[in-house]
Amino acid sequence: MMWMGSAVRAKLNVDLSRYHEHLQAGSMGTLLPFVKVDAWGSEDRFGAVRFDCCGATLDILLASLEIEGAKEMAERERDREREALRTTKQATLYVGPRGGLRGLAVEYMQDGNVMHRSYGDRETIERILGVLEQHGIRVERVVSR
Repeated sequence: MMWMGSAVRAKLNVDLSRYHEHLQAGSMGTLLPFVKVDAWGSEDRFGAVRFDCCGATLDILLASLEIEGAKEMAERERDREREALRTTKQATLYVGPRGGLRGLAVEYMQDGNVMHRSYGDRETIERILGVLEQHGIRVERVVSR
C-alpha cells in the first residue's frame, strides 16, 4: 500500500542523511497520496514524501514521520466510527472457554453502506463495547474453543 489520505505536511523524525545529505531530523516535506517511488512504496508502512529542502521524493517509513494534524485526523475518524456504531445491526463478541476476549465482529451502516468490521485487540474491543452499551445495543456472546 501507499499513503491513501490527502496530501499533508510531515516532519522527518530520524536522520536519513545516508540517503540524501539534506534529509536530517526536522526536515519538512509533503506526504503524497497514491504515490510510490520504489518497491518500498508498496508496503503499507511507507509513504512517498517530497522534501522541501532538496525536492527529493522518497518512500519513508510512516513511523519516522510526524504528520501534521495526525491526532486530529485520528480523532475525527474515531468520532465518525462512534457515530456509525450507533447504527449497529449485529454485534458478536467471541470469547474463549475461560472468558478471554478473542474478537468482536460488528455490522453497521456508514454512508449508506453496510459495513462489517472485526476487532482483535483488547483496548479497541473494550472501547467499542462501551459505545455499544452506551447506546443500548445488544451484543451476542459466542464461546469459541
